[in-house]
Amino acid sequence: MANSKTLLEMRTELRKRADCVGDTTTGRHTTSQLNVMLNNSWQAMRAIASQNTQIYLKPAVATMTAGKTDPYSWGTVSLPADCVRIYGFDCTIAANDIRTLLPGSFTERNQYTGMYGSRTGIPTIFFPYNVGVEVTTTVSPGVVGILPAPAQAYPYTLWYLPKWTPITDDTYVFDGVEGWDEWVIEDCILKLAETDNDMAATASIAMQRQRDAEVRLRVSGASFAQAGPVRRLDVAGMRRWNLSDMYRGRP
Repeated sequence: MANSKTLLEMRTELRKRADCVGDTTTGRHTTSQLNVMLNNSWQAMRAIASQNTQIYLKPAVATMTAGKTDPYSWGTVSLPADCVRIYGFDCTIAANDIRTLLPGSFTERNQYTGMYGSRTGIPTIFFPYNVGVEVTTTVSPGVVGILPAPAQAYPYTLWYLPKWTPITDDTYVFDGVEGWDEWVIEDCILKLAETDNDMAATASIAMQRQRDAEVRLRVSGASFAQAGPVRRLDVAGMRRWNLSDMYRGRP
């Protein structure tokens, strides 16, 4: 995008606005420390932006394993290792039949099974219940439950926000819509103000500016596609149709 900015540009702007220009390698706010702040804030910004836009999402394409996952009454698929949040789950039933799985409640998984029977079929809902287990320096893949358990090895696409890979090279870029970098800069200033005992009330100023930047962030994210008005789907009707199909045992 045209609004990409290098790590050096972002850090230079942060130093200027946070009044810590002189600190580089041995000062209170070193270059490496500011780089960590900028990368962490950029990841947070991407999560906020993804509530209204899909430009940072990534697809994971795989195939379900048919049948229930012992000892549960549902099927499971593994989360991508870099998954931060799930935003969509598509299941391919046939060449021209791709269905959207709806997010379900983990607390109602047994009621769901009791209502529609502990059987296999075309998956209708999904519910993440494990983000992975820490094993020394690694984390095992997370797990998503699917109900009903798939009757076949259906192909699926999981749409998710991937973890941001931190950058340390000054020539590497952060890429976003105009104004999104403002939220990141103000977020970093708040962190610096916290370590510097508020830096003469800088925190309150940065907080207000960040609020303003977040409003712009959400609006610009929602309006990123300008090809026409967003069309609303009858999601409730689709849900009733999917559940009706499942209850009647129809494909």
